Amino acid sequence: MIDLYINGGKLSFSAVIFDLDGTLFNSCNLALRVVFNRILDLPVIYAERKTRVILKGCDFGDEAKYYDAFFSILSKNAAGKNKEKLREWYFDKYMPRIYAVLKKWHRPKEGVNELFALLNSQNTPFAVFSDYPEVDERLNVLGIKKEPLCQTFSQGAFGAQKPAPRAFLEIARSLGVKAEETLVVGDRDDTDGEGARGAGMTFLKVDKKDCLSIKKMYVPNISQIYIPQTGIDYPDDPFEYINTPEKIINVNLDENYKYLDESFSFKLKSALLYAAIFTVVFPLSVLRFGLRIEGREKLKKYRSVLKNGAMTCANHVHRWDFLFILKAVRWRRLYFPARAANIEGKDRTLIRLAGGIPIPEKISAIRVFNAAFDVLAAKKKWLHAFPESARWDYFTPIRPFKKGVWTMAVKYNFPVIPMAFSYRKPNLIARLFKTPALITLRIGEPVFPDAKLTPKKAAESMRKSVHQRMVELSGVSNNPYTASGE
Repeated sequence: MIDLYINGGKLSFSAVIFDLDGTLFNSCNLALRVVFNRILDLPVIYAERKTRVILKGCDFGDEAKYYDAFFSILSKNAAGKNKEKLREWYFDKYMPRIYAVLKKWHRPKEGVNELFALLNSQNTPFAVFSDYPEVDERLNVLGIKKEPLCQTFSQGAFGAQKPAPRAFLEIARSLGVKAEETLVVGDRDDTDGEGARGAGMTFLKVDKKDCLSIKKMYVPNISQIYIPQTGIDYPDDPFEYINTPEKIINVNLDENYKYLDESFSFKLKSALLYAAIFTVVFPLSVLRFGLRIEGREKLKKYRSVLKNGAMTCANHVHRWDFLFILKAVRWRRLYFPARAANIEGKDRTLIRLAGGIPIPEKISAIRVFNAAFDVLAAKKKWLHAFPESARWDYFTPIRPFKKGVWTMAVKYNFPVIPMAFSYRKPNLIARLFKTPALITLRIGEPVFPDAKLTPKKAAESMRKSVHQRMVELSGVSNNPYTASGE
């Protein structure tokens, strides 16, 4: 069993199946280089590629039947060339040319050999599964060490071409694991991905050009996280406030308070503040706090859904953490429920201009407060919440969550994007400013409201799911709190 860091969370797998081309090495320009190795073979190479498209997903049951069909179709696509001569060309000429090109031009992605050694050392069986035959030979010319626990397979040997699921199931059986405990890593969703899902396995897509994909997939000792030395005596009650601002003015948060200020002067001031955040605060957050953001690709992945409105969610651990969230979502304006006491302190104007809407206590005022968010949701604006409510600077575990946030997400049918802050050892600049740690912000996969549940149960389900995601994102093992705190 090995823990891997997949899509912003830690998951455990009993075995891993790797695709070869495009996954373990960058296969860009491979086909072109093979063609230029012998330009006269271009028509038959084109026919071979066309044949593979025709046979995509086909399962013939055994190797002999597969290759008989393969070379019969190839013969037709290659203007009637003799089937047996094509077989001889394929194995005796074409494949050796691929070896030569691989040896001259291609190298394994960074970290591949280290990851293979790691899997082997942790007694995790794994396999390399390729579209083409003679996998061992190609690993050898690439310089990829085949560890003792590594098994190699080609789709032709199964008599089935990706994404036929039987081949994936046969590999899992050979590795001695269940399909649901197996991770498939590949560069193509239409072959590796469909095959994995059809077999009931988890799929991780990597990019051909991303030399770090495989290396970054494994996070060693994820539970051994850096815990800042703050000297703060955190309370036993996870909801207790330890950062109460000095009260400067009295604010009457009744039904007449302007919770959503849409005046021209307010909008202008707010726009100027956001301009300052984008141009000054963002670079400063990197220099001053070493802010590192991971997982932005998830926002891009769900762009079409998130454009209709969403809610971001994070642990409340820093005076600037809302600004860090803004940097993570890039150029978006966020609106958030704000603690009433903060609207009466020195940061009151900045909080309001940044998008803070104070939470009142009176029932009559709550209706107006909710109406303000109704307007924002109707306009498909993004919201943000710190469901822990109280800010505990540089606190490591994920604390329990208040209920109200999830009721709001379900009401507006907004996906919630979980994010979590964690920490790294301070560098020289941090030590000069007596900063306890550098900050990392990880973005996870969105959690969507379950339309099949009642609103109350859907809200509770979201609270639990987002809490678990944030625990995984933070890297905390054995988190001491549940989502509800009970």
